[in-house]
Amino acid sequence: MIYYLLFCFVTLLLDVFTSIRVAPDEKDLQIALLRQQLRILERKSKTKPRLSRPEKLILISLAARLRTQTLRFHEALDEALLLVQPDTLLK
Repeated sequence: MIYYLLFCFVTLLLDVFTSIRVAPDEKDLQIALLRQQLRILERKSKTKPRLSRPEKLILISLAARLRTQTLRFHEALDEALLLVQPDTLLK
């Protein structure tokens, strides 16, 4: 369990470091592409996704970071989270 948490955290850090070097316009396109892919997978999937505790922990920490950076937190969280309902994450 702890190794999986470390793995999730390291992959998150690598994603953040690689996104620093990407131009803002390219980031917007990547985000739009990833959101579209998530919508397609969500539509084709018959079951709800089951997240592990480390994945939930990372989502919660990112949501807390989003809360500190935006005034319209709930609207931004609704836009950002496609697989999980924001109310469920905040419980």
